[in-house]
Amino acid sequence: MIPLLAAALLASAATVTPGPTRDAYRIDGKTSRLSVETATTGLSSMFGHDHRFDVRDFAGTLTMAAGAPESAVLELTVRADALVLLETVDDDTRREIAAALRDVVLETARYPAIAFRSRSVRATRNADGSLDVTAIGDLDMHGVRRSIVVPAHVVPMPGGFRATGALGLRPSAFKIRSYTFANGTVSVRNAVTISFDLVARR
Repeated sequence: MIPLLAAALLASAATVTPGPTRDAYRIDGKTSRLSVETATTGLSSMFGHDHRFDVRDFAGTLTMAAGAPESAVLELTVRADALVLLETVDDDTRREIAAALRDVVLETARYPAIAFRSRSVRATRNADGSLDVTAIGDLDMHGVRRSIVVPAHVVPMPGGFRATGALGLRPSAFKIRSYTFANGTVSVRNAVTISFDLVARR
């Protein structure tokens, strides 16, 4: 009986069709860009002085079954204290903004990483070979997890892909407080825009 059962199990295993092989790509931090733009109120808003930060330390992977963009899974991790102000300000203001982001807004000592992982992807193929993609996934930030929708335009390239896009977030949804600086004349609104230009290579 046991030999017959073993033979049956082996025969059953032999008929199982393996799933599609998934290709893996790594986000190229040297050629990719990730930035955060905040809108401001107060005196500086009269002159359009919104603030843009460049994210200098992030990494991620993209896995996907060949020829099936809907199967893609993107994982991206950002070091929370790696935001660098791009605009030209005096040294005191720069230090004040950096300290507010680190210690008051993002509380990076308690929450050192920001992470995103997609759960589902919809893709529409364009005549030029590019893809318009909508990824739904979970964003973990400041100790809070929220489902977000990320729209992107994806262009295949030799050995990988390039994805560009932007999305808006409300910091209050992640229990992040607004802050003021420059002697209280400027405060950041409860809205930020995240822009990305990500290059993924094998």
